[in-house]
Amino acid sequence: MSPASPPTPLPTGIHMASPTPAHREPGALGLSAGLGAAAVALVAAWVSLPLALGLAGALGVGLGLWAKQRADVRGARLQELSARAMREVEGKSLSGEASPIRQVDEAISALTMSLAQQRRHLRRHRDVEAAILKSSFGGLVVVDRRLQVRAINPVVRQLLPAVPDPVGRPVIEAVPYAPLAQVLEEAISKGEPVEQEQISGRFDLLIRAVPLGEAGGAIAVLLDITTARRAERSRSDFVANVSHELRTPVTSIIGYAETLLDDPEALPGDSREMVEAMHRNATRLFRIFDDLLQLARIEARQKDMPLERLPLAELVEDAVDLHAESAEAREVELSVSLPPGLTARVNREAFAHILGNLVENGVKYTQSGGRVKVSAHSEGDRVILEVDDNGPGIDPVHHARIFERFYRVDIGRSRAAGGTGLGLSIVKHLCLATHAKVSVRSLPGRGSTFVLSLPT
Repeated sequence: MSPASPPTPLPTGIHMASPTPAHREPGALGLSAGLGAAAVALVAAWVSLPLALGLAGALGVGLGLWAKQRADVRGARLQELSARAMREVEGKSLSGEASPIRQVDEAISALTMSLAQQRRHLRRHRDVEAAILKSSFGGLVVVDRRLQVRAINPVVRQLLPAVPDPVGRPVIEAVPYAPLAQVLEEAISKGEPVEQEQISGRFDLLIRAVPLGEAGGAIAVLLDITTARRAERSRSDFVANVSHELRTPVTSIIGYAETLLDDPEALPGDSREMVEAMHRNATRLFRIFDDLLQLARIEARQKDMPLERLPLAELVEDAVDLHAESAEAREVELSVSLPPGLTARVNREAFAHILGNLVENGVKYTQSGGRVKVSAHSEGDRVILEVDDNGPGIDPVHHARIFERFYRVDIGRSRAAGGTGLGLSIVKHLCLATHAKVSVRSLPGRGSTFVLSLPT
């Protein structure tokens, strides 16, 4: 383009020009763009920007509301849990005027204090438990429901062999003594206390296991009863020896008295009454010695009373027949009511003594015109045999001691009836020796029912 020529008009748009570098020919470099495309792009941008901003704002508001709603729900839930925690921990409600955060803070503080208090209580409980285990004069073994040892005290190791680290082991491995494991297992399965005496080497042991209820498992107490059993055996031997030695002179007295009483001319005046009193008391003394000897024999052979399954009808009839004559003489009705085919595991000789003593008591203490009834029925794995009378009855205050030696409910009445005070004690010892149980139900004026529970 020549200098004289007029400038060529440029189209409407955007133009840019830059001079060429100095070392080149004079000139300029230009760049231009039509306004149409730029305008369209600019208009589009201005139109789109508010829309985008609006959409973004709406989305932000929606997200904010959703987040707030979620936060409110969680806050309400947290507040509810906090209030519940406060009620359970301290038994009171949260302050309704406090903010949710304040309420949560109160609940957390209360929970923290409660946990600290529970930790202190747990430490005290463990200290007491440890003190009991260490100070107990008997052996203690605690097991869970799977018979795993949870705790054991040092006394156990003095009585039985035990591994150095028994906790967590099965009891039969921790303390390899089968009767202990058997008693614990029986207590857990039956849910009731179980007691058993065992002779273990140098010791006579009493093992008593008690179930722990809902916690599961059981605790066993092992007591060394060697000294007590030795004393009982010594006492029993002494009583047996004395009774045996005294029976001889008493027998002589009875014999001489009977000889005098048989001769009507040998006793002038009041002498007969005196000899009759002598004979009566000597006979009673002889029965006491006889019962004491019987008790000594029972205690000596408690471990040697084998049981066998026998039909009860014949055994009961035999025992009752022995007292039919005395019942008839006293005008007391004596009856038996047993279902057919009833059997129980008993020792024949011991059962005859047990039932004979109970029937004799019933006949002896029932007034003329009264009744004594023997009945039986099955109850689970036991046979329940009852000796029921309509005699004077026994006050409940005496029930716990009525099976003790020489214990009398009414001393005058017992002596008048010729009792020795040992009959029920013999019954109790024979029951213990044959796995039977005896108890009494009675009220004054309503008669008595002696209950035998026999294994089947």
